[in-house]
Amino acid sequence: MKSKTGRKLLSFLLTLAMVVGLVPGMSLTAYADTSIIGTTIEVYGYGIGTVRYDMNCRRLVVFNRSWLTIDPGVTLTLNNPNFAFTDNSRILLYGTLAGSAGSDAVWSNSSYINVYLSDGAKYTVTGLSCGDGDNYLVYYGYDAATDGNGTVSVKNGSTNVTSASIGYKTTTYTFTATPSDGYKFKNWTKGAGGEVLGTDTSINVTCEQNGQYQVYANFESDKTAQTITAEDVTATYGDTDKSVSGTTSGDAVMTLPKTGDGAKPVLWLGMIAAGLAVAFAAGFVKKRRER
Repeated sequence: MKSKTGRKLLSFLLTLAMVVGLVPGMSLTAYADTSIIGTTIEVYGYGIGTVRYDMNCRRLVVFNRSWLTIDPGVTLTLNNPNFAFTDNSRILLYGTLAGSAGSDAVWSNSSYINVYLSDGAKYTVTGLSCGDGDNYLVYYGYDAATDGNGTVSVKNGSTNVTSASIGYKTTTYTFTATPSDGYKFKNWTKGAGGEVLGTDTSINVTCEQNGQYQVYANFESDKTAQTITAEDVTATYGDTDKSVSGTTSGDAVMTLPKTGDGAKPVLWLGMIAAGLAVAFAAGFVKKRRER
């Protein structure tokens, strides 16, 4: 009797679990299925899947209110795949989604691809668009960096853009570079050392472009030449030649080494002038004695 009662209770609980699993918003489900293996990714029935390693994918299916996450630093390449992304599902992109989709790709029914730019996400897929419009490709924040000698601010019109800001393919952000003391702005590039985007301190970039490359600000030294005058001797030095050059009122030219950023050319010139004076005095005394 107890055994039959126990089996009935277990059967009731399993049935309840299945029914609850069908209620939208509940995490408990008997039908969730996730398979990520080889070149195939399938997530459906309120399922949750995560791509944790680089993958070439020939079948990507995410539907029935399911979520697929692509981890930071991970690249999922679509190799002309069987692509089905429907029924209020999500792809959370923190890494890179690249490659191309097949001609029979299906993306519709309020399913979103969320591209987290501030986490370094990149979206470079070709041949894939949502049948319900571009607003289902959502960009969060921005991806910008500098060489460490200045800062970058980002605005959407007059509104500051943060890592939580939302934009779409054609949303335009204005990136503005501000150099640190002793530096001036040089240019913008696609990532460090990449193709030059512009040389003005501000540049406009769409979310779609920023989803393909990082907006990188480069700066350079802004130390100006200095002129030091000691009586009839003028020495001019700059940051590039790391030396001090001076000329007298005649044809003689002298070059003095710079011992470091803290070197004081006036002292060098003073020491040389003193040396010349001593040498002249010694020669004068010697000639007097020879007489």
